[in-house]
Amino acid sequence: MWQHRNDPHFGHQQAGGQQHYDQQDFDDIFSSIFGQHARQQRRPARGRDIEIEVAVFLEETPEAHQRTIRYGLPEYNAFGLVERETPKTLNVKIPAGVGDGQRIRVKGQGAPGEAGGASGDLWLVIRIAPHPLFDISGHDLEIVAPVAPWEAALGAKITVPTLKESVLVTLPAGTQAGQRLRLKGKGLVNKQTTGDLYVVVNIVMPPKPDDATAALWQQLADAQATFQPRADWGNHMANVTVTVTYTELCLNCGITEDELNEVVGLGMIAPQNVSARPWLFDDAAQAAMHRAQRLRRELGWTGRVLPWR
Repeated sequence: MWQHRNDPHFGHQQAGGQQHYDQQDFDDIFSSIFGQHARQQRRPARGRDIEIEVAVFLEETPEAHQRTIRYGLPEYNAFGLVERETPKTLNVKIPAGVGDGQRIRVKGQGAPGEAGGASGDLWLVIRIAPHPLFDISGHDLEIVAPVAPWEAALGAKITVPTLKESVLVTLPAGTQAGQRLRLKGKGLVNKQTTGDLYVVVNIVMPPKPDDATAALWQQLADAQATFQPRADWGNHMANVTVTVTYTELCLNCGITEDELNEVVGLGMIAPQNVSARPWLFDDAAQAAMHRAQRLRRELGWTGRVLPWR
């Protein structure tokens, strides 16, 4: 093609209104620009990894199972942009005990490499589908069990579903709303640990009673006339006692020792037999009080945290 550089008619339309280029001309251009040497300089490159999400039902997690997945293998151009995707179907094994967000590697099933390079990997991101009955907390499960008032008062045996089968659970007499009953080993299972299932009691009242039922409820109310469910309602702050050390409170409340000294100086938290001055309590001090009370419930501390009013 280079011999035409000095041709005055080269590049101009011919009499027929068309320009004439033969394939040899284009081959000469590409060969001169890139050359055989440039093609030989391409080094093998590993293909890119691919990540896809796989939905798994909670009932499927106790046992390993096979899953057929479909995804696209991207094909990139010289600028690294995806030009097209090739559909691919693959059978994969989902191990027992998978959790939400867990990543599973399938080696060599990602995008193909370049110039003979190895293919990338396929990563499966597990997503546990929401369940109509069970909530997940780590490896533990939680289920809310509807209970009639008389079952809670007198005690009863109720059937509770688990992931594998239904079991019979005994409600003790005097069961309270919100009470949690633990079923050991009925939660999620993997190689490291076995979770538990917690049954949360929800006392459900029957529909509006008829005259006969209302009379029975009235008899119960008369028999329990001395029971005052709201006797201490709103006064629970008056008798709070916990064991608080500087180190424990700083570590568990997320405050520094200087901040704790300031709270003590305000009269919020004080040693035994030291009076508090409630009028000095500000919002920060009251927040520290609430945190200390929560720690008392969770960790079972003993000692004294002075109340505020």
